[in-house]
Amino acid sequence: MNVQEKLNQLQSKLQEFKDPQQKYAYIISQGKKRDALDKPLQTEDNLIKGCISQLWLIPHLLPEGKIRFDAYSEALIVNGIVDIILDIVNDQPASQIQELTSNRLKEAGLTEALSMNRRSGLSAFVAKLHLYSKVAALSVGQNFK
Repeated sequence: MNVQEKLNQLQSKLQEFKDPQQKYAYIISQGKKRDALDKPLQTEDNLIKGCISQLWLIPHLLPEGKIRFDAYSEALIVNGIVDIILDIVNDQPASQIQELTSNRLKEAGLTEALSMNRRSGLSAFVAKLHLYSKVAALSVGQNFK
């Protein structure tokens, strides 16, 4: 599945929850699945600026211009959001990751359970994903939007 198809799938999944607390519980449950990053990777260079909770992001360029990210936060809600987003973008061509936007995540229903500060952190996270994906795309000659 490509990024748009995964975003549509996420939107369908989140629409199943009629109560915002159910959606919040789902996000938290996703956060419990994430493994911590090794301490040597939890560096200032890998830290996302703009998040109220510490969030580390590590990109890995894969063959054929695809990209995979590892990320971790000590906050379960942040880890849940990260897990959901990385499920969408991991192993995708770097050029397609630009299709993931904060507005598209809002349309899918992911941000309504978040405070304004968390939404700002989400925007910083998405911007960093875009930055890494642009660098990866350029390194293999892919076009991007």
